[in-house]
Amino acid sequence: TQKNVLLQNQFTVKRLTTKRKGEWFQLTPKKTEAFKTIELGFVNKQIKTLMFENALDNQTVIQLKHVKVNQPVNASQFNFQVPAGVDVVHE
Repeated sequence: TQKNVLLQNQFTVKRLTTKRKGEWFQLTPKKTEAFKTIELGFVNKQIKTLMFENALDNQTVIQLKHVKVNQPVNASQFNFQVPAGVDVVHE
């Protein structure tokens, strides 16, 4: 699909062989980014784990539990109010 093409333009995607539960994929940015690699773990076709490794070899692991897909989202959840006393810097 078009989404897959966009992902592959930004990352080298590799399916990992591992003893960890589920299916795992490694994404390596094609350009220098904040992360050296991103690993995604899926169980029953649902994302469960995201693991990020930065240039200093620090790892951040995010475990997803009680995932609900395709749930309605209220648009008001995306209204950002700048807190008082905060400077907004634009690129």
